[in-house]
Amino acid sequence: MRVDEPRRDDSPRIEHFAFRADGFRDFVERLERVQVAYRISHVIHLDLCQVNVYDPDGNHIEIGFGAAEKADFAPYVAGAKSTMADTEA
Repeated sequence: MRVDEPRRDDSPRIEHFAFRADGFRDFVERLERVQVAYRISHVIHLDLCQVNVYDPDGNHIEIGFGAAEKADFAPYVAGAKSTMADTEA
């Protein structure tokens, strides 16, 4: 099931939760291949790149990738890439 935007009903959910991960490029390529909407944010002061997605229940999930993968961030963070609509919950 593809969910581009979070559900906007009164179902219980959390604002977001986060994971740290390795394999930034492979992860983003997989999201694109399976057509999952995402937003990328570069957190400069933490030297971290975040990939933000929503699960089918509308929960915001943040996956953080560290500085060791900085070379892979470059094509994505210049202007912060997003395949989501301009608004978030």
